[in-house]
Amino acid sequence: MAAELGIPIGFGLDQAFSESVGGYWEANRKFAQPSEFVLSPENVIVQVSYSDGPLARTEAEDVLKLVAFREKQRQAG
Repeated sequence: MAAELGIPIGFGLDQAFSESVGGYWEANRKFAQPSEFVLSPENVIVQVSYSDGPLARTEAEDVLKLVAFREKQRQAG
């Protein structure tokens, strides 16, 4: 999937990419804090969450609820 999107997913993230999407780069430890995106089937960002520490991570259950809600809206027209 990462190859289809043309962006690193889960690994391979560097400082330049993290900064290009508005993420927070932890300079001392050389890693990115999470930048979580939910994309529509058309590859449009419909939800984004940025973290600059160990709190406020997006839960998988919440993503599933969001996807179900958006799909229900889409089907209703």
